[in-house]
Amino acid sequence: MGWGAKLIDALVPDNQIEYLRFTRISGDYFRLVLANQGNEVSADASAIMSVKLKVNPQTITYKQAKIISKVQTSSPGRFTVFDWGNELLQITISGCTGNLLPTEITSGFNPVKSLMNDLSMLDSDIAQNDFSKGLQTGIGAVAPIFQDIMIGSMTYYELLALSPKYRTFMKLQNLYKMSDADKDIITLETGETVHRGYFVDFSFTQTAENPWNWQYIITFTSLNDLSSFFNRSDVNFNDAFLITQ
Repeated sequence: MGWGAKLIDALVPDNQIEYLRFTRISGDYFRLVLANQGNEVSADASAIMSVKLKVNPQTITYKQAKIISKVQTSSPGRFTVFDWGNELLQITISGCTGNLLPTEITSGFNPVKSLMNDLSMLDSDIAQNDFSKGLQTGIGAVAPIFQDIMIGSMTYYELLALSPKYRTFMKLQNLYKMSDADKDIITLETGETVHRGYFVDFSFTQTAENPWNWQYIITFTSLNDLSSFFNRSDVNFNDAFLITQ
């Protein structure tokens, strides 16, 4: 995929609302693309990073305060108010990671699953014969034993390392740590809306009561909505707006 397609794919929403997607395009990579005038630019995996959270957040809070200057006049009880527009939109997302246990624990450990899948692709009758049925039944009987061995012999973080959800969440934390609001292009996709902005906060909580389901809070400030064609600017509001009461 060329650089143009990569940038377009990173910035265009998928028109779905069941997930959140964070994307970081390195400022250094973007400058190389411009300097090479559209030619292919080689870059490592960190040049364009994208992380999708598939679990619906519990709450998304949008906060955008007004920037108001209030000056008292010489008359008692009278003020002059200057409206400077709106603060930057701040988006606070809180939710949970979902069950971080590896699929070998939650779905059952089957050491010959891949073999049976390969055989069934070669000949569908193999998956229906008595031998394969008996093998799958036997594996199903011993699967809990494998699960007990994994839980009993592996540490908490060794089990976490096997979880795809955990690896995705840690990738998002790494994206947060690497992001630079001064030079990188950082976006947050929520359904059909793509916000360009920067991270303010990324925090999560582990509890003894629920060690496999972490609570997280992510705060993101939006500089502009890339999917919107309207912006309040000096062109739209060229006269000072004064209110005297």
